[in-house]
Amino acid sequence: KARSFASFPSKYSQVERLRWANSPSCYCATLHPQHRLIPVDFGFAEVMTVCTGGTLGHRQIADAWLLTVAIRNRVRLLTFDSGIAQLLASGGERQKHLTVLTAGRK
Repeated sequence: KARSFASFPSKYSQVERLRWANSPSCYCATLHPQHRLIPVDFGFAEVMTVCTGGTLGHRQIADAWLLTVAIRNRVRLLTFDSGIAQLLASGGERQKHLTVLTAGRK
């Protein structure tokens, strides 16, 4: 059985772009039949509730939104940014909701 996958807007410096990318006027085209676009349909209060480790500065706000999108939609956030793990207070939460990739070495 083919596994489906999801995507959501890429990390931008302006969080408003996350909301714009999921507005009804935005269309996402993909060639893969198992792809689905997951919504950003919540407010900042939800972000602060989900991110049990809190944010350490303004540069983590977009990361916190992306992590919240993943958790609310029961998918894992796949990232190269190990700093995102700080947004979750416990190792159990990190293991359940986050996969941090490491770049391969030659």
